[in-house]
Amino acid sequence: MLACGFLVACQKVTAPGALAPPSGEVRVEVTDVGYDKASASHYVQLEDRASRRSLQIVIGDDEAQAITLELRGLRSPRPLTTELLREVIARTGNEVDRVDVTEVRDDVYYAKVFLDGGRYSIDSRPSDAIALAMGASAPIYVATDLMQAENAAPIAGVAPVTATNFGVTVEQLTPDLASYFGVATTSGVVVADLDHAAGVAGLQRGDILLEAGGHAIARPDDFAHAMRVAGAPIGFTVRRGATTRTITISPRVTAGAP
Repeated sequence: MLACGFLVACQKVTAPGALAPPSGEVRVEVTDVGYDKASASHYVQLEDRASRRSLQIVIGDDEAQAITLELRGLRSPRPLTTELLREVIARTGNEVDRVDVTEVRDDVYYAKVFLDGGRYSIDSRPSDAIALAMGASAPIYVATDLMQAENAAPIAGVAPVTATNFGVTVEQLTPDLASYFGVATTSGVVVADLDHAAGVAGLQRGDILLEAGGHAIARPDDFAHAMRVAGAPIGFTVRRGATTRTITISPRVTAGAP
């Protein structure tokens, strides 16, 4: 089911203190931000991996960018709205306890943001609430009856394309990320995960990988089949923010496939 949400109001919860897990809800993870060609809109995917259930909610372009940046561990040059709100909450001595996606009415999803040990409950659009929770490392819950089994028909978007090699996992550079960095979608791949050796060498999640061993990397498939001399270090050319740098690592070569 596709739907959006909207901002409503703030109310005080009567029982302050530590929040217990909400009954009738399940904790979820944000696993993807995609684009639905049929409706020409972005969506965020929430998953309950333990029970193999998921929920996809349509979100706006700005919210898609904010959640994508949080998902990739990136920061915008200037604070986005959710980053500003998170800073205001922190500077006033409060914190985000959790976010609940509570219901859907007339194809509109509703969410609540809980603050200050559960003293305050703020109605919110799910997209804003999710971006806020991700930046604050707060848990996200969804009403159980909104979740769908994994074999339910998903939004007809494009699944992320990934590849693993040299102990590093990369992902196709999406139009949103390419626009954010001001590059073409074929101008590299995004570092989605990495092993200890690559991290010690200085590589980070969210880096844009341009070259590996002197060979241009335009797609995950290029990275999956990049070769190096056994035992020799390999140089990665990466873009991080507005700067480009070379990072040399001596990783263990691992099998990779697009």
